[in-house]
Amino acid sequence: MNLSDFRPARTLSLLAFTLVVLGLVVTILGRLAWMATPRTPDQVELATSFQASVTEALSRARAQNVPVPASVTHESTPELSAHPNDTTQPHSVHRVTEWPTDRRRTFNQAPLLDREVRRGQLPPVADRLPDNPLVIVPPHQNGPYGGTWTRFGNGPQDVGILDDRLAYDGLVRWDANGRKVLPNLATHWTVEDEGRQYTSHLRSGLRWSDGHIFSTDDILFWYKHVLLNTDLNPIIPRDFKTVESAMSVEALDSLTVRFRFTEPKGLFIQKMASGRSYEMCAYPAHYMKQFHIDFVDTERLREMALEKGFDLWLKLFKDEWEWRSTQTPRLWPWLMVDPPPARPILLKRNPYYWKVDPEGNQLPYIDFMTFEIFDKETINFK
Repeated sequence: MNLSDFRPARTLSLLAFTLVVLGLVVTILGRLAWMATPRTPDQVELATSFQASVTEALSRARAQNVPVPASVTHESTPELSAHPNDTTQPHSVHRVTEWPTDRRRTFNQAPLLDREVRRGQLPPVADRLPDNPLVIVPPHQNGPYGGTWTRFGNGPQDVGILDDRLAYDGLVRWDANGRKVLPNLATHWTVEDEGRQYTSHLRSGLRWSDGHIFSTDDILFWYKHVLLNTDLNPIIPRDFKTVESAMSVEALDSLTVRFRFTEPKGLFIQKMASGRSYEMCAYPAHYMKQFHIDFVDTERLREMALEKGFDLWLKLFKDEWEWRSTQTPRLWPWLMVDPPPARPILLKRNPYYWKVDPEGNQLPYIDFMTFEIFDKETINFK
């Protein structure tokens, strides 16, 4: 008998086997679906509740990404006290609001700063705070002043979380649950032209840690001399550009800055809250100009770089700007005092910090922060 005579039978056998396997899979899936289907009243109620929560979560996410109208204004509402009858907001996290315009400018400072004020080394606290300081409402109670926040790290690089995790010095920020974009250095903003144009209004009277006023000049310095400088920044991040070109930045006055794109950039505010606006507010123009090639003679800048052990001006610029520098003005709550290789690394409170609690106590509450460097095993042991 020829082998070709067995081929039809073999094909039929494989087809029958495949159909049997498919039948078993369908039966098993059907059984699992039947078992997963709610049948009792309690199961039906639980499934309905779960579906409602998922729908609500999707609606919130969709609202963050919905195309903006021709002009939308975002402002915060002054509410300094908790509302126990409001069940729509969790009260186990802090809230952010504004100092009421009709409230007296009566503020308190940490006792650590009293001596410097008495000696005339610092202005009174009311003169160090913005005209409208940002108010952080604690979830339960206001804290006392003083103390040291002791932290551990595996190396000096762990201290680099200062600017993006321990300080929120961007134009806007997320709320404690990461659901809503809130004011920060900017008190409010408008979105226009279907997401092509964003106008932010800065907090009036806000100061760097050396007492100089923070203004749109600082944001323009970052834009013109850092973002667009190909030595410091060879590639412009996509959050600051469209397919055609980089965004434009314009200062309408000392407190109003406008960002403009050639096409809609619907998530720009969310990106700024996620860290992009931190960098645009991190360059004090009055200080950083002395290390930039656009403002200093090339030969003089080369000499300054060589004195610090650098062969290029941009290395000097970056060194003076990064978190290790003890001289660079900041908007952070704590300032570097003893950088690495000091043990421990020490930071001290910023006397010009721009946030208060509902009672007008200038933040932060904690006077000092230290970083101790250990290996992972030692940190786990501690």
